[in-house]
Amino acid sequence: MHKRLHHLKNQKVKRDFAATSGSSGKCFCNNCGIVLSNITRTLDHIWPLSKNGINHETNYQWLCKPCNLAKGSELPTKGQMIYLKIKVIEALTAIEEKAETDFQRRKELILNSHNNKNKGLKSYVKKINNFKNILFSKKRVIALINFYALICKGIAK
Repeated sequence: MHKRLHHLKNQKVKRDFAATSGSSGKCFCNNCGIVLSNITRTLDHIWPLSKNGINHETNYQWLCKPCNLAKGSELPTKGQMIYLKIKVIEALTAIEEKAETDFQRRKELILNSHNNKNKGLKSYVKKINNFKNILFSKKRVIALINFYALICKGIAK
């Protein structure tokens, strides 16, 4: 059952990527540049899962079926690695900004409720710190950081 839920979650991430990346009306193969339709496009992992890549939108690209089959499980080129590095940094920055915004909002709510209820300040500070720790998925951040380290090692070779 656990594998099935994980598979469904990955399918949702891929659907979300498909919805946002194809919104301009045209989708192109990232390798040969041909225009892709819903039938001819395939979603490829730039850094293959078999070589410690991750299921994350920063690691997806559209390829035509022939290019995807030809690519197989090859590691990305140096240029693609640099692109991935930038995308991972952008994703981590977005997570950090969202966490900080959510943290400030929740902090204000807690402090306002503190003023209304006159309870001990220590308990509210503890609640604020707990909110800050659970605002974003730790697994997702750790996966992105590990992927970033893998990319940096690939670029250094």
